[in-house]
Amino acid sequence: PLTARFTSCCMKKARTECAPTGGVLYMEDSEARRKSEALLKSLRAGTSHHASFVKRLREELKQEVGLTLKDVNSSEEELEELRILGCKTTAQIHLNHLRLGSILYESHLKKLISETRKGKISLDLIGTSVEELEELRILGCAKSARKWLRILRDCSKCKTDQRILFRQKLHGELRAGKLLPEDIGTTNAELDFLVHRPQR
Repeated sequence: PLTARFTSCCMKKARTECAPTGGVLYMEDSEARRKSEALLKSLRAGTSHHASFVKRLREELKQEVGLTLKDVNSSEEELEELRILGCKTTAQIHLNHLRLGSILYESHLKKLISETRKGKISLDLIGTSVEELEELRILGCAKSARKWLRILRDCSKCKTDQRILFRQKLHGELRAGKLLPEDIGTTNAELDFLVHRPQR
């Protein structure tokens, strides 16, 4: 219908301007375009939020009729590259946590491996190896065991059944890391004393 064509034409003129080559350029101050370019900037820098950022980018492009990845100087190929970069960035974040000796080592290891698989990237690419990851897992076991040791030492008012539970958790970490009590600065004799000492 004539009315529909007229409305469409007016909307197009209101949103665009002619390029010197005779093509069409989107307005520089388009909100959808600005947000899309900001999201791309974050993605290109490497972010652990890459999946949600790509989703938001696609939503922003839909906000303006006809706005495409090409209009914001990107492409599907680049988005795939940025997805892989995001996987690499996220894996390195978890690796840094492990290197600091995290008691959440199991979670960080699981997420690190998951990201390398999603991005189809090698451990070499994030600067680590199977051997280092095993060392970091043991480091996490030791740190977690020391946490339970501190709790036991400070738990003079706890009931015996609570202390027994804490020692079980400590021993669980020692077994997981193939560690001895001496590796975390204690002995079996001290652990027995901490469990059975009189409640204050």
